[in-house]
Amino acid sequence: MEYLKSKTKHISDSIKSAGQDFYKSTSITRPWLADFLNPSKFSKPYKREACRRISENLKYYLKNYIITELLIICLSIISQPLYFVIFSALAFFWYYFSSIEGLKLAGREVSQGLRSLLLGTFTMLLALYMAWELIISSLFFIFVFAMIHATYHELPPSTTSI
Repeated sequence: MEYLKSKTKHISDSIKSAGQDFYKSTSITRPWLADFLNPSKFSKPYKREACRRISENLKYYLKNYIITELLIICLSIISQPLYFVIFSALAFFWYYFSSIEGLKLAGREVSQGLRSLLLGTFTMLLALYMAWELIISSLFFIFVFAMIHATYHELPPSTTSI
């Protein structure tokens, strides 16, 4: 049991550390209307400049692309009643199982970290099974959007002098 607790703690710490690193690297959301979607910031790139624009803009606007993807998925879930009911039930189960004190599974108490790991795995598998078309289509859409946006948006201010 101690081995399982230590492994669960290690996995939980690794995920938390990766999340904190990601947050630090993308902690700045670029202004939406003044910068990200400003029509005056778009221009047709020269052939040699296109790859550099894609590389720099994808890094610079990463958090904006992620928020756009999450917004697309949320709107898709809300607009389709079956997905809305399923994910509402999942939210209820998360709330219910995370609020139970002293939850036991096979006669052993389940720690909060293991509970989150089990619920997260179940949620991921259910989401992939029930909404894989929605997830794949939205990922494809955001990929195409991000590539077009990154190609035609001018270079970020910090890289134009290089």
